[in-house]
Amino acid sequence: EGVKAYLEQMKANIGEVSSDLEGTAKAAAALEILPNEKVATAAIPNCGITWIDGEEAKELVEFTANIDLKQFGGEVPADEFYYAEK
Repeated sequence: EGVKAYLEQMKANIGEVSSDLEGTAKAAAALEILPNEKVATAAIPNCGITWIDGEEAKELVEFTANIDLKQFGGEVPADEFYYAEK
């Protein structure tokens, strides 16, 4: 239940980053993640912050692994690496 709650909150937060750029920029500046709101407003849309579920992540990892398996230590992660709600 804890993992499920965490993932739901993460999805909601990621959605908020996109839908409330001004608020996110203010928070990033206040937390000193980025130097100021102007920089944050320009940077955040280009950060690639997005939600990808386990199944889609698996497809992307395997696609990337087929390009260069060395970056994954010679083999793709086992199916158990990816979280899937049961």
